Amino acid sequence: MMEKMYDLAWKIDGDTVNLEQDGGCEGGIRVDVHISQLRLIAERAGLLSPMPAVAWPRGFKQRLLRLQTDVGYLAGDVWMDEICGRLSDGLAYRIGMTAALDTINGLLLDTGIMPDTDGADSPEAVRG
Repeated sequence: MMEKMYDLAWKIDGDTVNLEQDGGCEGGIRVDVHISQLRLIAERAGLLSPMPAVAWPRGFKQRLLRLQTDVGYLAGDVWMDEICGRLSDGLAYRIGMTAALDTINGLLLDTGIMPDTDGADSPEAVRG
């Protein structure tokens, strides 16, 4: 049975929401959307809060933050070696460590472990 609000009728059928808009003389319009699509629209419209992140394994956050700090330290340490004049393979190593640190920072931001604020992606901010 379709429920109705003004000229919009809807019916939930499993994971599908059937929407039907009465078009008056021109006929109606029918759209079927998946419930996850409807939820995303409601979130983007500010009607719902985003679903919480998945539960991470115990200790995941601490290990990821420790890894970020360690890689940040190594990247900074290698950079200091380069400044002091030992350029050999240091630059390639630093580029690799910096790329790894960027990946870790992205993971921290994407998972919501680290907020997206100025300076929050630096190793010093994580240690604090």
